[in-house]
Amino acid sequence: MSEVWISKFYELKDVKISKEKNRIMIETSPDKIVETCRFITTKLGIHHLVTITGIDEGEKICIIYHFWGQHNFVNILVRIEKTNPRINSITNVVPGAIFYEAEVHDMLGVIFEGNSLMEGRLLLPDTYPSDLPPPLRKEANPEEIRRRMGLE
Repeated sequence: MSEVWISKFYELKDVKISKEKNRIMIETSPDKIVETCRFITTKLGIHHLVTITGIDEGEKICIIYHFWGQHNFVNILVRIEKTNPRINSITNVVPGAIFYEAEVHDMLGVIFEGNSLMEGRLLLPDTYPSDLPPPLRKEANPEEIRRRMGLE
């Protein structure tokens, strides 16, 4: 990993940066996610968004944007409040994020503001009970989900 390449990351303001062998981890705030992704794509030329993952951490939901470029992974990590799981969509910067965001929406209930797929479902069946928590939330009860969906 080139030190010149790494030094460009320090142009980002109000972020925490850590690096490993072939991975850079950028931790940013929810209000900076679009700006940070725009920096990655325009200043560094990294356009390959591999996936977006979400983790229920209890009181917060952690969202990780996994990019690949220059033979390195660049992960952007952001934490949002579980009580108001909203964040701006990055689809205006990385159009391919539309489906990854929809997956995280289905599985964890995160609303990506500006993503046109937030009204429907991508992974979950239409019969998934709307009064139950999304299936990857800690409070979700797999047995209750199966029972309510008639899978038992």
